[in-house]
Amino acid sequence: MNYTQDTIKDLVGACFPLIYVTGQESENVIVKYITKQVASLDKFRCFEWSRTQGITSLDGEANPCNPQETMDANAALDEIIKMKTSGVFIMKHLHFEFKNGGNPHVIRKLQDFINSFFSEENKEAIGKVIIIVSPITVIPPELERGTFLVDYDLLGFDAVKEKLSGSVIKELEAKNKKKFSDEELNEIVRASQGLTDLEIDNGCYFSIMQKKNLDPTVLNNLKSQIVRKNGMIDCITDLENSENLGGFDRFKIWIEERKAGFTTEGQKFGLSSPKGVLLIGLQGSGKTMASKVIASMFNMPLYKIDLGKMFSSLVGQSEQKTRDVLKTLEAVAPCVVLFDEIEKGLAGLESSGRSDAGTTSRVIGTILQWLNDKKAPVFVVATSNNIRSMPPELLRAGRFDGIWFVSLPSPEERSKIFEIHLKKVNRDISKFDLKKIVKSSENYSGAEIEQAVKNGLYRSFNKKLPDLDTETLLESISEIIPLYVTAKEQLKSIYEWVGFEKNKNDGIRARFVSSYSVNKYEEDKKTIGFQSNRLNFVQQNSEDKK
Repeated sequence: MNYTQDTIKDLVGACFPLIYVTGQESENVIVKYITKQVASLDKFRCFEWSRTQGITSLDGEANPCNPQETMDANAALDEIIKMKTSGVFIMKHLHFEFKNGGNPHVIRKLQDFINSFFSEENKEAIGKVIIIVSPITVIPPELERGTFLVDYDLLGFDAVKEKLSGSVIKELEAKNKKKFSDEELNEIVRASQGLTDLEIDNGCYFSIMQKKNLDPTVLNNLKSQIVRKNGMIDCITDLENSENLGGFDRFKIWIEERKAGFTTEGQKFGLSSPKGVLLIGLQGSGKTMASKVIASMFNMPLYKIDLGKMFSSLVGQSEQKTRDVLKTLEAVAPCVVLFDEIEKGLAGLESSGRSDAGTTSRVIGTILQWLNDKKAPVFVVATSNNIRSMPPELLRAGRFDGIWFVSLPSPEERSKIFEIHLKKVNRDISKFDLKKIVKSSENYSGAEIEQAVKNGLYRSFNKKLPDLDTETLLESISEIIPLYVTAKEQLKSIYEWVGFEKNKNDGIRARFVSSYSVNKYEEDKKTIGFQSNRLNFVQQNSEDKK
């Protein structure tokens, strides 16, 4: 269970000796909040420590010591321990004393401070509480059992709405003599969620300077800046309309239905925020493009996670990076998050205990728990080219709302994909023999079709032809060796894993993203050479039981 800032007052009242508060909010906001909570208890003085100011009073009363003599962490702890006054001591950025092996003197003094609570000889220690405020969590093993960890969450929807309504919204309405509608206000609030108190103020006034009003787009762009600073999250801005994704008819209908889960009306009805999807299939089949379409359909920003960057050479940093990334994603929600080729990022789980002291196992465990427990409106799109290398834990019910298989496009879908890519380069579809083109591109993926169009354009230009024509496009198609040839065994393995239920015209372990039929299944079975899926499914179940 994670404890948030709401528990700080109770923890101080219960005299927990060492509290560690971590969060993305600015330290001044956190210190102000703690000071307010301490003041409501009426029995504690409140002090602040930093390396530049030493120990200073926050309650308006005189300092019990010389701040200049307590700038050093060791000296500050000595003063806190010998001080006769009961109080709360907020120590900012003390985590620097814990990094790279830590300062043994500071760690030892904190241990002594914690232990003094259980000693009859040190009664003056009772009534003193040290609160460490830090943007990251760094707790030495020696202090883990005696430290209470608190997450300082960013402002939620209601708190942001209250903040804006009482400040910048009120100012703008008075100046423009026009009230914001509930819909406009809610859109601005949603765009502000995930920003710190200071970032909300800066974003709002920056928007006013640029647009003369509060524009949610400006606030969302500010979020993208925050995400980029993280270093492990990329913001994808070239989203796609659903019309530009050939095939995927079943999948697009399913996604359209899930939009209701993010609306106020849907949530009042009892709908929960959708968790996400797992898309499996060969490279170039349109899985990544589908994530761009999803973000466009949901009207949300799209972020991409590089799992490889989370794994650091220093033990402990990978876990911290993972927690930081997941916190950042929840902070900038609502959003769509892409874990591309997730099986590569999660490779090495079985050997983790031997090869990396269990780091991979712990990181994967953190991600799996987050997928299962997250409450924030973060829609996850995970893609995989090799489903058999996926950890079984990732596939169990509750991680995703659905598992979908992107099969090779049918002739009708290939025709649609050619139309999309020819229109993108401003070509007149009526001038091409699509039937001949579709027939020559049997078993080609969407990416291979797109590349054929690009190659045809280069060929036409270099031959100084007046324009791209059917014959030139057919030549470029014939020069591409499709993955169905070079990765046939991989494709065969995926089809056999997915299975097929003839009564439903759909897969067994995963749903087909586009309309599928018995005839198409038999055709693919003959072309690719996989076993009867129902038989394979039954055989696999028998083997699993053994």
